[in-house]
Amino acid sequence: MPFPLLSLPINIQQLVLEQMDHVDKISLSFCSKQTKTLVKKLNLQFKLSQLLINELVTLAFNIGSKTESYHSMQRMFLDFTNLLTTTGTEVRIRVPVDNGYPQMWKIRNFGVRDWIDHILDVFSASQIYECRFWGEPTPFETETLQNIVKGLNFECLVTDDPLSDDDFKKIMAVVPNPSRIRLLLNTVQLNDREFMRKVTLQNYQYFDLFDFWPAHFASLDNFLMINASTIQFFRSEFRVADINRFMKLWTRGAMRTLKYLYLLGSPNIITNWNGVLDGIKRVEIPHNKYKRLGIRRRTDGAFATATFRLGVDHERPCFEFYVFK
Repeated sequence: MPFPLLSLPINIQQLVLEQMDHVDKISLSFCSKQTKTLVKKLNLQFKLSQLLINELVTLAFNIGSKTESYHSMQRMFLDFTNLLTTTGTEVRIRVPVDNGYPQMWKIRNFGVRDWIDHILDVFSASQIYECRFWGEPTPFETETLQNIVKGLNFECLVTDDPLSDDDFKKIMAVVPNPSRIRLLLNTVQLNDREFMRKVTLQNYQYFDLFDFWPAHFASLDNFLMINASTIQFFRSEFRVADINRFMKLWTRGAMRTLKYLYLLGSPNIITNWNGVLDGIKRVEIPHNKYKRLGIRRRTDGAFATATFRLGVDHERPCFEFYVFK
């Protein structure tokens, strides 16, 4: 005999739902508009959401009650195993615990984007934090992926080791205007410098370079073209003279959108900071451990602090640059 959930008083319905497994709550939300509303009223947390794209497309996220800490929230994966079916996309549900999953779900005439929109609606989420391309090149056509992500709001685009210029161009065509981009390219070189120039000229809030070889920029001049508020470069091979030149150019108006720059250099290239301040008008800022100074941009009077450190993050030299308007 079916359980008469919808016949119960509203407060009792809420108590019943709170005792259900998170996967069952999502399953219940597909039954009807009324059950979907019941699940929405739980106000579950929706954290660390990712759309992962490689040999298949996966929506990953953490869910939990408002009182749950991040560490106790449940991680869930929705694997979309076929994108182009006309009868409905089959979804494999995975949770990283041994409780009978994975399960296979399928709703007639329900495509990938329908699933994503439903999940976002159930959790009252306005965006997916990250769209990440990783592993082998995705077998799906660019237009197919564009139709899936069109209109979705991503905070961050991550490219994890594309194998060629064409792979990278395909990724940028699918998510063309992210507010944050993170490039992880530790085994390949991209040769189309004109396309890289176009990418760096876009307006970003964050531009993160993890294991990204400097040959893609070729010179400090190319690096200076990055149009972002925050830049983090974790494999810089700039010399002391390059950093000195960067600060001089900044005082003359270069990188006007920059608010924060973090560079981790090579200990084989930077062994000390001798000469980094040559020719720079500055104010020394006392610090008991690091070399720190303040400089001012001539064009508009903006003030910045520069910090130089050795012996941090596995003995790699570090340069931090904060801009204050």
